[in-house]
Amino acid sequence: MEYIIYQKMKRFLISTAVLALLLGASIAHKEVADESVIATPADEVVATLTPESNPDYITFPTIPKEEEYQGEKDFAYYYAKYTYEFYWCLVFTVLILVFIKGRSANDTIANAWSKGVAESISANFAHIGTLKDPSLALDKVTLNDYNYYASGRINCMYALFKVELKRRQCLFSMCTLELIWPRKDMVTIEIPIRVPDGNANPDGTVSKGSIPLEFMIVRKRNMKATLQQNEQLAYLKNFVGPVQAEGLKNAGSDGGLVVLAESEEAANHMIDNSIGELLSKLGEQHIHEIHFTDQKAYNNYPMWLKATFYVDTSSDERLKEAGKLITMVLKMVDKSVSLKLTGKAKEKAERVRKAIEKQKAKAKEEENEEAILAKKKEKDLQFKEKLKKLPADQQRKMEEKKKEKEREKMKKKLSKMVKF
Repeated sequence: MEYIIYQKMKRFLISTAVLALLLGASIAHKEVADESVIATPADEVVATLTPESNPDYITFPTIPKEEEYQGEKDFAYYYAKYTYEFYWCLVFTVLILVFIKGRSANDTIANAWSKGVAESISANFAHIGTLKDPSLALDKVTLNDYNYYASGRINCMYALFKVELKRRQCLFSMCTLELIWPRKDMVTIEIPIRVPDGNANPDGTVSKGSIPLEFMIVRKRNMKATLQQNEQLAYLKNFVGPVQAEGLKNAGSDGGLVVLAESEEAANHMIDNSIGELLSKLGEQHIHEIHFTDQKAYNNYPMWLKATFYVDTSSDERLKEAGKLITMVLKMVDKSVSLKLTGKAKEKAERVRKAIEKQKAKAKEEENEEAILAKKKEKDLQFKEKLKKLPADQQRKMEEKKKEKEREKMKKKLSKMVKF
């Protein structure tokens, strides 16, 4: 499918930006007057200086009233009379055109993507869409965000496809933010993986059962930022490191893929020869990140997949490749469920998780202690404020009662410690 809307949008936005700059410069240099008209050659309007009062002061001559104007009221007349209104209408018209064209472009891209990958999704899920009957229609969340839902597959509770496109409908975003922080059209696949004996309950809790797996495929240039700058994934440095999977060959280029795993055993289990071949061939073009986690980094599910791909609808071939990668990710989901570590890899995974659990427990304990201290301070302040409002004798009585209660609490604590 021939699709060149991106190039058209780029040319359109550049020309719009140039026009906006010219308009801004024109307005900035225009002289301000109460009312302006087109003067005839005999009536040249010249500002006169009055150096006697102020050498920098400019005075404007009296402008003739509209009924006294003898010239032809053509376009030039109305342009001079309503210059600022003209520019504002022009800017408003440009904004409307960008909005309409950008919204249409995003709808076209999203629909092209959904139709291009529909065959791959339909082949793997029993039901697609949010309606009772299967539907290829996208759920439009915002003017540049779309959702696509699928369910009914082994090892997957459901699959949510989030299509996140550029804000093409916003002139400010495309002419300023995109130049500073350029972004690409992306789709994020989120799948809660059905772990044996570890499924989510209807009340939101999760029963026991998990598979020790922290596994990520990321672009080499993004690896440092992912491990050090992303606060949500800061814990990964305690789990994973670069691993050479046997099935993945080309990870040398800056845009190539790097496997981050806890062990080579886990990496080789997740990436077999067919998956490695597909990653080597299509990964650099399509993949931004693939992350399997059992550490509940995103939610409370025992195992979660978050995969982010670039959206490229420039040709049918690119759409077919996107469909192949979706099938590949679902195959990796099946592999994650069947993972059974052995030997040193298993010992390392268990040891790291026990250490992390201790850190979490300690952090929670410190947080609870801080909350208790804060509550105690608040009570003390309230007690002092209450004391200030009472006479001196009643203040002494209240303080004595408070001390007596504290002594009783201390005695109970000491008696429990002795019994223990």
